[in-house]
Amino acid sequence: MNKYEKYLIISIPILLLIIALSIVKFELVDEDNIIITTDSEYTEPGYYATTLFGKDISDKVEVDGFVDTNYAGTYKIYYRLKYLWIRKTLEREVIVEKNNIDNLDIILVGKNRIYNILGNKYVDDGAYVLNKVTNTTINSKLIKEDNIDSKIGEYKVKYILNYDGKQKVAVRDVIVYEVIENITNEIINGKRIVNIEINGINNFSYVELSDGRIIKDRKFSYEITNNTKNTFDIHTQNNDIITYAMNTDNSINNYKCEGIINRNGTTLEVISNKLSDVKKYEWIIDGKESVGQNKYTY
Repeated sequence: MNKYEKYLIISIPILLLIIALSIVKFELVDEDNIIITTDSEYTEPGYYATTLFGKDISDKVEVDGFVDTNYAGTYKIYYRLKYLWIRKTLEREVIVEKNNIDNLDIILVGKNRIYNILGNKYVDDGAYVLNKVTNTTINSKLIKEDNIDSKIGEYKVKYILNYDGKQKVAVRDVIVYEVIENITNEIINGKRIVNIEINGINNFSYVELSDGRIIKDRKFSYEITNNTKNTFDIHTQNNDIITYAMNTDNSINNYKCEGIINRNGTTLEVISNKLSDVKKYEWIIDGKESVGQNKYTY
């Protein structure tokens, strides 16, 4: 083997190593052409650079350029990788267009149609302005108008956006209705039956019970068991759903029962002796309310 062959044998691995070190992956995150609008913020999407062996060399990238979203125009941002003997440059173009009201949407937080029980104070969930081009919110003041009264009826909550001499409006419907008035309980053959009558919802369509049963009458009864959820959904003709949570403890009938009064000095014992299925007793004596079992000592 002559000296040239030895030199070649030594040089090939070094050459392969140089080639391997020269292979890097250098790319921009997101598109290299971005369109945004004035009155928005430019957020740098980023970049990354790695070697063939997976080493992160993103810190070897220098970024040059800026974007001023106060003014419409085309801006260039340059990304220059300097690693060992490697020099690579990438470019991103950011186009800032003058914003206009067609790019903006008023987004209502929550539902567009709200049912509020008569007597409850209505608190609106609010709204915000979305830039559809950048899919970001912008700091633009909305004017809120509403005519909600403390009476049964349908009302409007308006959010108004004035921008560059033009106006856009988003409307939420608020329906004030009477609470479901008639809910009674009774024990029939050891079963607890709930009787319900739905009032105050003019566009009533049907009721869906927690077990999936559909009831199309305003007045209905069903059995409450340990596995029954105390909720049901009221569907309206506008395809709205009102979930009604029934407090079965508070909706139990106020039973009247006979009692035995024993007076012994200053002690008064009231003992209920008629309703064995009653689990909770509320006594009102001399205007004072107390909760207990079937005996009250005064």
